[in-house]
Amino acid sequence: MCIRDSLYGHAMACDRLGDGEAAKASYRRLLNDAPGHADALNNLGGLLEQAGQGEEARALYERALAAAPRHERAAFNLGQWHGKRGDADKAAQHILAAKMAGRGDAASMIRIGQALAGIDRIEDAIDCFNSAVERAPDNREAHFRLGALLVERRETERGIAHLEFAREQGLDNAALHHALGLGHLRLCRLDRALDGFRTAIERDPATLAFRSTYLMALNYSDKISPADLFAEHRRLMAPINANLPPRPVRRAAIDGKIRIGYVSADFREHSCAYFLLPVIEAHDRERFEIVCYANQKRHDAMTDGFIARADRWRDIARLDDDAAAALVREDGIDLLVDLGGHTGDNRLGLFARRPAAAQVSWLGYPNTTALDAIDWRLTDAVADPGPAADALHSERLHRIDGGFL
Repeated sequence: MCIRDSLYGHAMACDRLGDGEAAKASYRRLLNDAPGHADALNNLGGLLEQAGQGEEARALYERALAAAPRHERAAFNLGQWHGKRGDADKAAQHILAAKMAGRGDAASMIRIGQALAGIDRIEDAIDCFNSAVERAPDNREAHFRLGALLVERRETERGIAHLEFAREQGLDNAALHHALGLGHLRLCRLDRALDGFRTAIERDPATLAFRSTYLMALNYSDKISPADLFAEHRRLMAPINANLPPRPVRRAAIDGKIRIGYVSADFREHSCAYFLLPVIEAHDRERFEIVCYANQKRHDAMTDGFIARADRWRDIARLDDDAAAALVREDGIDLLVDLGGHTGDNRLGLFARRPAAAQVSWLGYPNTTALDAIDWRLTDAVADPGPAADALHSERLHRIDGGFL
C-alpha cells in the first residue's frame, strides 16, 4: 500500500472513531503530497465545517470540485454550505450538480431530495423522491418523503397513498403521522386529521410544531366546547410555561423611539400580509422603529414591499429559537408582535425565550396562544366578546374599535 492510501485510510479510521484532530492531521499530510486528492479535500472540508470553520470548509469543497468536477459529495456539501447561509440559488446549482454526478441509487436520491426540499425546490425534490421510489419500490423512506411533499403541493390523495404505503412498511415516526394528519385535514376529514396529529405528539412530545398543528385543527371542530378548547391549549403549552425565563427589563430608549418587532412566516402573498403591510407603512417613524423578523422560505413582490417599508429586515428562517431570541435582544426590541399563533411555521418557541420586555399576539390566529410569555392579544368585541372570552385566554385581551383586522 502506498503512503497516500495509508494516510487516507488512517484519516478515515480516525474519523470513524471520533478522533477528528488526528483525522484532520492525516488529511493535511496527504494533501501536502497530493494537493488535488478530491476525496481528502472534501472530507477535510466536512471536518472543518463541523468545527465551525465554514470559510475554510467552503474553499476545500471548491478545490475538490476543481480537481474532480463530477465529485458528488463535494458538490452536495458545497450546496448545503450555501443553503445554510441563505443562498438558495447557489445551493440548488451545486445540489443539482451532485444529482447529475451521482450514482442515482435510492439512498442518494433521498438525501439529495431532502436537501432540495430544504431550500424550497419542491419540484426538484419530488423528482428525486420519485426516482428513489422507482429504483426501490419498497423503500418506505422514499414513499414517506414523496408523500409528504405531494400533500404540501396539494396532490393530497396521491400523497396520502404514499404515506399509507410507508406506514404499512413499518414506518411509525411523528413526521409521518403529522403529514397524514395534514393530508386528511386538506380533505376535510377532521377526525382522521386530529388522530394523526395526536399520534405525532405521542411519538414526539417535544416538538412544538406538532402541538401547534393539532391546536389549530381543533378550532375547526364542532365537538369541543370553547372551555375545553382553552383547556387543551393550556395542557399542551404547560411544559413550555413551566420553564419560562424571567421577564426582561425594558431598555432605556436612547433615541426616544419605541422599537417594534413583527414576527411572521407570511411577509409574502398571503391574506395576513394584506392587512399587515398598511400597518407597517403607517407607523409614525418619529416615534417608532420597525423591525421585521421573517420566518419564510418564499420571497416575492409582497416581500419586497415589506423590506422597503421596514427600518430593518431580519431573516430568521434558518436560525433556531435561541439564536433568533439573541438577535431580538441585540436589536433592542421593546415590543415583539407574534403574527402567527399556532398556525404553520410559527415561532412561539422564540417568544417563549422572552427576548422582549412586552410581547403581543395579533392577526394570524383566532384563539389564545396559551403561552404565558405573551402578555396581550389584540382582538375586538365581535371576535371575542367580553367578559366570556377573557376567561378563555392566557393573554390579556385588548379590543380594538372597528375590528382587529
